[in-house]
Amino acid sequence: EKEKFTASIAPPEANAPHQIQNNISQQLAANGFYEILGNSLCNPSYHDLLETSPDAAIALINPLSKELSHLRQDMLFSGLSAIAHNLNRQQPDLKLFEFGKIYRQENELRSEENRLSILISGNRNQENWNTKNSPIGFFYLKGILTNLFHASGILAVSEHPLQDVRFAEGLQVNHGKDKLATLGLIDPKFLGAFDIKQDVFYADVHWDVLVKSVKSQSIKFKEIARFPEVRRDLALLVDQHITFGELYEFSRQSDQHILKDIRLFDVYTGDKLPQGKKSYALSFHLQDSDKTLTDTQIETTMTKLQKGLESTFGATLRQ
Repeated sequence: EKEKFTASIAPPEANAPHQIQNNISQQLAANGFYEILGNSLCNPSYHDLLETSPDAAIALINPLSKELSHLRQDMLFSGLSAIAHNLNRQQPDLKLFEFGKIYRQENELRSEENRLSILISGNRNQENWNTKNSPIGFFYLKGILTNLFHASGILAVSEHPLQDVRFAEGLQVNHGKDKLATLGLIDPKFLGAFDIKQDVFYADVHWDVLVKSVKSQSIKFKEIARFPEVRRDLALLVDQHITFGELYEFSRQSDQHILKDIRLFDVYTGDKLPQGKKSYALSFHLQDSDKTLTDTQIETTMTKLQKGLESTFGATLRQ
């Protein structure tokens, strides 16, 4: 008599943390990044640079050495250590990322936080006879981070000015009220602690917030538009603290029917501008999927946009 066996296969959990980590790792690797695994222990002198309370550091009871006697409070330390190691071996063009934890103590309570750190330095591509060297910069890192968020289904983010001792210049990215990431150019005092003499850009992603914010992305298709697209440009004079992200979000809400895209194609700051001002050159791309736009429709939309930007942000047309 034959025995009968039955089994059921449980479907995988949607958006499981390990699946999200694998997807992001693959995307970073496809963009030329290398994953590193740093030491969770660090030199306590590094924590002094963070200007946090001495009580926030967690010390080992029986450390092997003074240089590795505390748990790290920031992923930056292991990342800069890896960059210094590579630079000392004549590898100046670096794209690195690390998944790990940071550790802090507050009011006798100890906490762990999961983080993703991304560090870039040097040129975008290695030296090649047919490729011009292009230094890696802030906007390259921001683009990488934006693509990671979009691929994870995180589309509605906001950008905010950042005051952080780690960054000479930085930006904070929020999802709703939650801090999703901070990114920017590392302050020279941190680089000096590792004897690094070239710029390093760093993104500190709050991993638990990212995992909570991930949504499944469904693929959508639409017919190629049959009617032409129209472009109109505005050169706006705005206050230094105003970001392109703020102008973008406001403009998108003003006319979602025919305003298809907004792009920043030039930024200017200099002596020819009033103090505390900068110039943004924006291109607005208009298109109607049902008919050809008329001059009246275009002018109406652009006038509405211009007046809205003037009243909301104090923007003026640059002469």
